Order: sequence, then structure tokens, then C-alpha cells
Amino acid sequence: MLGLYVTAREAYEKWQAAPDQVKIIDVRTPEEYLFVGHPTMAWKIPVAVQLYQWDAEKKQYPMKPLMDFATRVSEFAKPDDTLMVMCRSGGRSAIAANFLAKAGFKTVYNIIDGMEGDANADSDSVAKAQPLKDGWKNSGCPWTKTLTPERMVLPKPYSFSDEQESAAKAETGLERSRRLCSLCCLLFNRSTEELNMKEHALKVFRQPPDRLNCAQSVLYAWREVFGDTAITIAELKPFGAGRAPEGLCGAVHAACQLAPNRAEELKAAFAARVGSLYCKEIRAAKKHPCADCVAEAAELLEGKDDTDDSRTSTTSCDTTETD
Repeated sequence: MLGLYVTAREAYEKWQAAPDQVKIIDVRTPEEYLFVGHPTMAWKIPVAVQLYQWDAEKKQYPMKPLMDFATRVSEFAKPDDTLMVMCRSGGRSAIAANFLAKAGFKTVYNIIDGMEGDANADSDSVAKAQPLKDGWKNSGCPWTKTLTPERMVLPKPYSFSDEQESAAKAETGLERSRRLCSLCCLLFNRSTEELNMKEHALKVFRQPPDRLNCAQSVLYAWREVFGDTAITIAELKPFGAGRAPEGLCGAVHAACQLAPNRAEELKAAFAARVGSLYCKEIRAAKKHPCADCVAEAAELLEGKDDTDDSRTSTTSCDTTETD
């Protein structure tokens, strides 16, 4: 082991400084790339495969290291490249870094906080056990759930055929969004309502111990459903209780930050529903409590409208489409 360590944020900054020499390598499983997300620029090369034989002693389904890992990395990386290796939280990436060091790669860093960072350990939190601290996703680093087969070097059982790769490249964003949502619902036996942004937002809004404000709650819901944003929960902490720029409601401010190309549309629709864009005016009217504003902003951002079943969005979850 070379003993080189970085945080996710430090790894991203090193990549920004020298993108041709620095390689970000995500060593998790294809299932994690699909459902959790991955760094936008990362090479995705699993270091281990999930086994499905129960280990009664360890009380888990173990993972089997893939001994051809370093060989697959050498298909695109040179021994003098700087490699930044990540997994979920730093364990598998340590194994991967060892493999690479033994194979002759000279500069291999382990990203210690991984993709997801540390889980919330507070058992009373509505977000308990959810990774909300550090890690690539919580550090403002770019990530996505859109798969990129051309940057995936998979072991044989997972390799794409030429037909599958061509289909993945031809798939539109709407088709991909619908297909992935459908897969989530089928695999985890969840209904589309359980993937609703409004429900996610209201679940955490002002709830102890985190007590996320209106802006943070909308961002939290977006990340739970779609994931693709570099904005962090901490960045929106100042924008609750009427403190968003220009006195805007924090919920609509967050929605506009997450979808800037739809900002005017979102503002107009929000004002039509709530009566104003401004927190002070909304409170003075005493018609819509803050929770209503959070719910409305989340629904508009997701593109869902409980009063109009015909409305469709490129980010909505539609389980009626099949592959």
C-alpha cells in the first residue's frame, strides 16, 4: 500500500487541475452506479462482485475480489498516471489501491470518504442512517446516475454487448429516466408515490434533529429522487425564514437554483398557486403555511400536479413504459 489518501473534494480538485493525468476510478458495482450515482468523469471498474451465498458466520452476502482488476485499469491508465480510487466509503477502494500498487502503478490515492460519505448516526433523525456528511455526493462534486458504457471496464458477467451499448447511447433522457424509475420500483417493490418529491421534502421539513429549512427540504427531495446536483444541503442553510435573495420564499428559490432554465416558469406557477413569491407576503396572507410552500415547490420542480394527471415531465417517474 502506498499510503496516499485524499478526501473526495481534494480528489476532484486534483482532477480539475490535470484532467488528462489524473484518473478518478469508481470501484463499486454496476448496481451502485445505476441506483446511487457515480462521478461524472469517473472510470467505472468494479474491484469485487457481489455473491449471493449467505455467510451465516458474518451474517452477510460477501463480495468476491476480481483478480483481473489491475489488468482492466491498465487498459486506459499508464503507470505514471495519478489514480484516485473510490468506493462507497473507503473500504473496497483500499483493496483496489493495493492491487494497483502491486501492479506497478506509482501514484494511487484512496478517497477516504468515498461516494456517499458518513451516515447520519442520530437514531431520532428523520434522515437516520442516510449519508449526509462528506463523500463525493455531499461535497459539491459533480455526479450523475446516467450510465456511460464507454467509461465502464467491466468483468465478463457484466460486459455490454455491442447492441446494448448502441441502445444505451441512443436512449433519450426521458426514456432513461422512465426506465430507471421503473427498475427502482420493480426491484424494491416501491410505488411511484414513494418516489414523490413532495413526500420526501415534507418528511424532513423542520423535523428534528436536522430541522431542514424550506430550501434545504426541496434540495433534499431532489437529491433523493434525481441526485444530479452539485448544490449541498449546507449551502442552502441561510435561505430559510424569508432570508432567500430578494425575500423570495426559500422553497421556490431552491427550485430555481436546481432548474435555472425553468426559473421563470417555476416562479409563475408557484405565484399562481400560493399567491406570491415572497415569504413576507405569503405569511401575511395567512393562507399557506410554510409546509404548503415546500410541497408546492417540490411538486412544480418534479413536474407533477395532483390536479392534472395528464401533466408529464422529463424527470417524472413513469412505470407504464417498458423496454
